[in-house]
Amino acid sequence: MRNLFFLSCEASTPYDYALLVITATCWCYAAFCVMQLRYERQSPLIWWEPVPFTTTDLTVRGRMYQRRCVLTFLAGTSALLLAVALCASR
Repeated sequence: MRNLFFLSCEASTPYDYALLVITATCWCYAAFCVMQLRYERQSPLIWWEPVPFTTTDLTVRGRMYQRRCVLTFLAGTSALLLAVALCASR
């Protein structure tokens, strides 16, 4: 039995599964980076403040997490779109 993904596409080859695993891994790591951004600020963060997305009040490590978050989110989205494109080409 095949697993369905993204509406009517079926994961039928190992490449499909690999791309879906890459997507999930990238998005989980991007979520981890967003959580780490909360603790990488110049000034202490109060619990009601939102996660900082500007680089002005982030430490060097915080800017690194911000870059990693954006890059891994883009990589995961690209992998998902590639999986859908491969599915649509069959």
